[in-house]
Amino acid sequence: MTLEEALKESFYLVKRSRLSSAFNNWVSKAYTSDNRKIEEMLGENEDILFAARLSFSSNTFRANEVTFVVTTLRTIFYHEYDGRERMDQIPHDKVQTVKVSGSDVWSHLYIVGLSDTFHVEEKPPIIARLHEILNDLLYVHPQTAAQDAELPQDAEPAQDLSSDAADIAEALKSYKELLDTGIITQEEFDAKKRQLLNI
Repeated sequence: MTLEEALKESFYLVKRSRLSSAFNNWVSKAYTSDNRKIEEMLGENEDILFAARLSFSSNTFRANEVTFVVTTLRTIFYHEYDGRERMDQIPHDKVQTVKVSGSDVWSHLYIVGLSDTFHVEEKPPIIARLHEILNDLLYVHPQTAAQDAELPQDAEPAQDLSSDAADIAEALKSYKELLDTGIITQEEFDAKKRQLLNI
């Protein structure tokens, strides 16, 4: 799907009504420059699964409105303000866990990478859809989405991508704690363990 289609879909989740032609025109014009820049960053076989404009923070950055995109390979945020661009990403194979919290009015989703955490805030339908997509990519079908796709050569993730034994052991320990507290299921733990150990 295109970035424009993904943005319209996320807006529809909140509004629960048909989009007017006036809104369709606004979406297609409002972020045309951002959309073009993001789509140019994507790899040849990288597909957009979700996109929204929402509040975002990471270990090093916070903004009230960024373009947040989930592709078959990575989660990206893109922000442009006063001619300055900022883009960070966490490849899906470097995600340690995904957590959700909040209420019926406002929800939070945390994507925890090896050295960075993405935190997004939005209305519950958006967070629920985002959580569903990420769970499917990371735990249900972790290899399916990335089989034929590769990150573009110039894509440099924001975090340290070292995958030494200590990082893997620490990640497994964290997952075990999540399993023991009931935050993730045995199936999710086993899938993540296979992914981390490349088995």
